[in-house]
Amino acid sequence: MSPQDIENSMVNDTDSPPRTQTTSFDPSQTIDQALPTSEQVLDDSAIAKGMLSQAETFLAEAERLKEEAYSMAPSLKPKRGRPKKATADANT
Repeated sequence: MSPQDIENSMVNDTDSPPRTQTTSFDPSQTIDQALPTSEQVLDDSAIAKGMLSQAETFLAEAERLKEEAYSMAPSLKPKRGRPKKATADANT
């Protein structure tokens, strides 16, 4: 943006009266009265279910990413069967 564009987009409101609060809360309300109470508190079981659901989503995403990586570089895909034993001599 050019300095002229910035200057044109700025609004000088220093001579304006102060803004007023536009919330619908009554200043005499307590927190309990102002907050909606229709929401239920989450217990440990509900939190655990959410975590398990998230974990399943992450696992599916991980599998998708692995398959995408293997399609990009097939040589990285693990081969079937047992890996060969290392034959290096420990004394050398």
